[in-house]
Amino acid sequence: MIVMFPFFYVSEVPYMKKEMIVIDNRSDEIKIVNQRQAFLYIRNGLQPLRMECGYHDKLVYVFSRSESEPLFEKWRNHELD
Repeated sequence: MIVMFPFFYVSEVPYMKKEMIVIDNRSDEIKIVNQRQAFLYIRNGLQPLRMECGYHDKLVYVFSRSESEPLFEKWRNHELD
């Protein structure tokens, strides 16, 4: 059984006892929960597309995937400040 949602779907995997959530990589959006990372993206000129309320009342920042790629590389290399 597959249940479709806008950016992910839930699928039953035969060898697993639980359902698995699969993120749809075709979307040009990324969701960031890390407040420090979101702050540094905004500080470096990238504005979020929107903000959402996530699990456990966490604030989720939604950014454009294509526009955030250069900042993500700097974030991974600990060069973003």
